[in-house]
Amino acid sequence: MDIREIVKNFRVLATTLSSTNVGSPERMSTLEFLSHVKHSSVTHLANAESVRAATMSRCVTSLVDDGFVRKLGDKTDGRGVLVAITPKGRNALKKAHAVLQAGAQ
Repeated sequence: MDIREIVKNFRVLATTLSSTNVGSPERMSTLEFLSHVKHSSVTHLANAESVRAATMSRCVTSLVDDGFVRKLGDKTDGRGVLVAITPKGRNALKKAHAVLQAGAQ
């Protein structure tokens, strides 16, 4: 697959996701990661997604604002914040998967 095909596929994915509550590939990827763990720090999420912590922080803030994730206190680090997916986030992720699956057929 060459770069033009990759870019085209990414644009199709972005357009498809914009029609769902998830909104973007970055947000979907973050929800996907969180759906497989109990919770995560923003730093760990940023490392897992290969983005800067500030970038992930903005993504998490938008997901919190939409009710897809919630922030929790970190019991091991009083200053730390953990992030966990909510039932609303799981539902939005499930719907996004369905839309993507339907588009692939």
